[in-house]
Amino acid sequence: MSQSNATDVWSQRSQAMFLTAISLANRYNIKLNNQAISGDIIGTNNDENGHAVLNRVCHYISTQRSNIVGIVGPATSNNARFISPFAAHIKLPVVSYSATHVDFSDTHRYPKFYRIVPSDFFLAHAIVQLFKEFNWTTCTIIIQKDDYGYGGLNILSEHYNRNITIKERLTFDGEEFNDNLKKTLLRSRSKIVLVWAGNKETTSIVERALKEGVIGAPYVWITTDEVTLDALLLNISESNHILNKLEGLLTVMPIEVISSNNDFQQWNVDNILYNDTLSVWHNLWDENNREEYSHFHNISSFAIFTFDATWTLINALNRTVYDGQSSIPWFSSSSYCFNSSLENADQYHKHLKETNFLGISGPISFSNTSNDRVGGAYYVLKNLQLNENKHYLIYKHIMKWFNDSIDKNEKWRNFTGQQIVWPNRSEKIPVDYPQVREGGVFRTNYLTRISRYCRA
Repeated sequence: MSQSNATDVWSQRSQAMFLTAISLANRYNIKLNNQAISGDIIGTNNDENGHAVLNRVCHYISTQRSNIVGIVGPATSNNARFISPFAAHIKLPVVSYSATHVDFSDTHRYPKFYRIVPSDFFLAHAIVQLFKEFNWTTCTIIIQKDDYGYGGLNILSEHYNRNITIKERLTFDGEEFNDNLKKTLLRSRSKIVLVWAGNKETTSIVERALKEGVIGAPYVWITTDEVTLDALLLNISESNHILNKLEGLLTVMPIEVISSNNDFQQWNVDNILYNDTLSVWHNLWDENNREEYSHFHNISSFAIFTFDATWTLINALNRTVYDGQSSIPWFSSSSYCFNSSLENADQYHKHLKETNFLGISGPISFSNTSNDRVGGAYYVLKNLQLNENKHYLIYKHIMKWFNDSIDKNEKWRNFTGQQIVWPNRSEKIPVDYPQVREGGVFRTNYLTRISRYCRA
């Protein structure tokens, strides 16, 4: 069973990758009780609260008579906070591909939870290192009003307040900001704008900023998810003007270990699994998109993580089957979903804890002291740039950052030979503080302060 957000583009691709993993398991003839493995997708929307999502999952469990053995998802940290404790109560494992809140590392609070995607603690650390790279120490932060946004703000405020000073902050609930966007950015003592939000919210925030005229030089915008450009261009006229304004936007996102560039990292990946997955993906995906997705480097990393999250459950089930018929788990369903339970699952959960295989995103295993995947966290810096004809924008991969037990050098590295295009095509790295203007304003303020001191 997969729980995902039906509205985000990357989530739609994650759903397709979930089905790809199920189809590949059938190709490999992996069965449970002589039955082929199957899966269902429970779609949710951004405007649904956690209780509504839990109710939807609960209804599914109480009305299905199939042998439910795990949940892939949820798509958001906010939903994971509701789904994971419930799943633990009925002994169902949850393997998430995109719930990144740092709280879910806690094995005591979330005992049946695992995740393939790195914790937001690593994202914050990667952003801090990026600020060091460009000699920035301040920012204005805009967060989406949920677990993901507040989680990012808390990490920066509590753990990295000596590295980054937050001059102003705004929250966005999907429709409105808690304060005036333009006035806040104009009065801020920092020209670096950090947006800690999901795909849909980031796109809405950037759209509002374009309409308010606060994107482009002297501002540098950094987001933690991509902007959906097609949706943005549909809602705003004068597309040529906004293309120039958007050029220079930076995005920091988690990425799978492997890359099309050999310089990225020489990690082992199961090439057979990778190629078989690609083959099944092509058969499931619309033929019109096959050329664009001829390899996985054009697919969202979250979709790649979804495959490995699904395969984590399939791998543990397959190992359990080989232990013997007496070890195979079975699901006892009840009309009252909280009375349902995954039975005879001790061996299955043991194999999950001991997960160790090569996925299509790299090695998959989990820490003994947390719910996090071990082996490092990997991030890419993307830069919105106009194409050669200046007719459309594309995200170009510029730099990489990774944190692991092998390489202790945490600096961002250029691995493509591409250079960052800054706002207004500036050749210099922008500074993070407002430039002092010439003229009487500065002198007047200075004299005003002197006169106050004299009166004192």
